[in-house]
Amino acid sequence: MSPLRSSVCVAAATGNPGEWLEADLGKTCRIDALQIDFADEGALSTDYLGEHAYKYFVEASDDAKQWKPLLDRREHGRDAPNDYVQFDQPARARYLRITNVAMPAGGRFSLSGLRAFGSGLGTAPAGVKEFQVERDAADPRHVHLAWSAVSGADFYIVRYGIAADRLFGNYQVYRATELDFRALNLGTDYFFTVDAVNDSGVTQGEKTLRH
Repeated sequence: MSPLRSSVCVAAATGNPGEWLEADLGKTCRIDALQIDFADEGALSTDYLGEHAYKYFVEASDDAKQWKPLLDRREHGRDAPNDYVQFDQPARARYLRITNVAMPAGGRFSLSGLRAFGSGLGTAPAGVKEFQVERDAADPRHVHLAWSAVSGADFYIVRYGIAADRLFGNYQVYRATELDFRALNLGTDYFFTVDAVNDSGVTQGEKTLRH
């Protein structure tokens, strides 16, 4: 799944039922999963004897006028400030709306993140064919990578590791086509590749370089 859109760090005036947040994905997308991160703005205590579930519901729409249910936590909320759900049947929609029913500890209805995962139903970006890796001879812990922008990419993922089939480390790079980092071990060769990502897929790098 690819990340679609995120809304972050917002708070309503109260924690009353009916407070809501609406998000526009920009186009009709396939929604496979949601991650909802509550910010607990204004929470007064951690009263485990009282109500400590987050109760809310999420709706989806194509036009922000007619809404259909997507996720219902009204009656059976969860003690889950970072709630993640993957749907058995993906939905298609452009708009999402989350509506508050109850917040624990007297807090305001507030979110640090609302993330949708799925597909933008478009075409994955072109692949990164060529890139350069320069490892600092004076300090081999430091490496610089650079590549040309590719068509359709929203961001890039630089993957690296100690073998071509063990590229377990990664950095996500936004609004840039180069990366400096100082996280390598001395006396160890590393392998690098650059993937291109958009809301419709990930295209893995066509080349792996060793340095």
